[in-house]
Amino acid sequence: MNRIGLTHFFTFFSKLGGVETLLKSHLANDGQWGIDSQVFAFFEPKTVAHPRVTGLGLTWRDCVRSARWKYQRRISSLKASVAFYHNFWGIPFIADLDGAARRVALLHSDWPGMEDTLRAQRGLVDGVLCVNEVLRSQVLEGIPGLAPERVAVVPLPIAPPNITPKRRSWRDQPIVCGFSGRVVKEQKRIDLLPQLCRKLDDVGLDYVFEVLGSGPEQSWLEQQFNNNPKVRIHGRKAGDEYWRTLAGWDVIVFMSDYEGLPISLLEALSLGIVPIYPRIRSGGDAYAQKIKEDFLYEPGDFERVARVLSELTKTSDEEIGALRAACQRLAEPHLGDSYIRCYAEFVRQIVAWPRNSPIDLPSRPFYWSDFCPFGLMRRIYYRGFYKRNDRGLNKAVLR
Repeated sequence: MNRIGLTHFFTFFSKLGGVETLLKSHLANDGQWGIDSQVFAFFEPKTVAHPRVTGLGLTWRDCVRSARWKYQRRISSLKASVAFYHNFWGIPFIADLDGAARRVALLHSDWPGMEDTLRAQRGLVDGVLCVNEVLRSQVLEGIPGLAPERVAVVPLPIAPPNITPKRRSWRDQPIVCGFSGRVVKEQKRIDLLPQLCRKLDDVGLDYVFEVLGSGPEQSWLEQQFNNNPKVRIHGRKAGDEYWRTLAGWDVIVFMSDYEGLPISLLEALSLGIVPIYPRIRSGGDAYAQKIKEDFLYEPGDFERVARVLSELTKTSDEEIGALRAACQRLAEPHLGDSYIRCYAEFVRQIVAWPRNSPIDLPSRPFYWSDFCPFGLMRRIYYRGFYKRNDRGLNKAVLR
C-alpha cells in the first residue's frame, strides 16, 4: 500500500473543540492507515509544542494579504500530496500556494455565511466529506461542479472508555442536566443558560445543571449564578475525569444557533444520556428526534424544555431504561474504526481519480477585501446571520 502524505489545515489545534479533538485523533491514527499526516493551524502560535503541528501565528487582526505572505514563508515544510482542509478554512486564499496534488475538505458544521463559503470553493476541491446528510445536500447545491460520488458522509468518531454510567431513578431526587462544550456566547449560546434555569425554577423542577468546558465567558457565567447551589461550573476536564463527570448526567442540553454534528452529543448518547436539542437544521436534530419527538425544541422555547424535563422526572424506571438504550444504539455507528476507515478510503479514492481542480491555479487577483482583518470579516458575517434569523444576541458576542 502506497503511503500518502497529507496536511490537515484548520484555524487552531490546542483549543477545546470538536475539530481540534479530531485533529489529535488523526495525528495518532492516520499512520496505521497508510497516511503520513501533519497539521497546519493558522491561528496557533508558532511555538506550538508538537513535532507534527505547524502554527502560523495569525491573529484576528491579520488579513488575507498578511496570511498569504506569512504562509509563503513557511510553505517549504508543508508540501504534501493531499491538502485536507477542515471546514474549508483557508482554501480560497492559499489554494494557489499549497502545491497539493489533491484538495479534500471535511465539513464539520453549518455557520453564518455558508452559502458564500461554498461558492468560493468552486473549482478548488477534489472531494468533500460531511458529518451529516444535511451538509452533504448543501455542498452538492453550493458546489455544482462536484460529482455526487465526490461528496460523502462520514461518521464522526468517539472513543468512550469502559465506564458504567450512573443508573438511578429520576424520581424523588434532582435530575442532573448538563452542557458540554466551549463556554462561549457565539454559536453555543451559553448566555441563554441563566434564562433556561429561570424557566426550570418557574416550573418548580428539582434539578442540578452542570457546565463542562471552558471558554472566554466562564467568569461571566460564574457571576451570573453567584454560587447558586443548583449550578456547577466544572471548567475544562480531560480524559477519565471528563468521562466520569459526563457519566453522572441524566440529560444533556444544547442551546446552539448552529451546529454540524456535535461530538459532545455523540459522547453523551454513548453513555445513555438523553439529549434536549434545538431545531436548527443540523445533524443533531435527527438524533434527538429519533429518540423522542419531544426532545427537539424550537430555539429559545425554554418553556417547552422545562415542561419536557418535568415530564421526564415522572418517567418510570423501565421507560428511562428504554430511552437510554435508544441513545446508545444511535451512538454505535460512531464507535470503533468506522470514521478513520471511511476517511482513509475516501482520500485514496480521490487520489486515484482524475483531478477535479486545475493543476496550475492562476495567482490570486487583487481584492480590496484582502486587506480586511479576519476579526472584522467575522463580525460582519455573524451580524448578518443574527439579523436574517431575527435572533437576539448580546453585543459582547461580536466584540
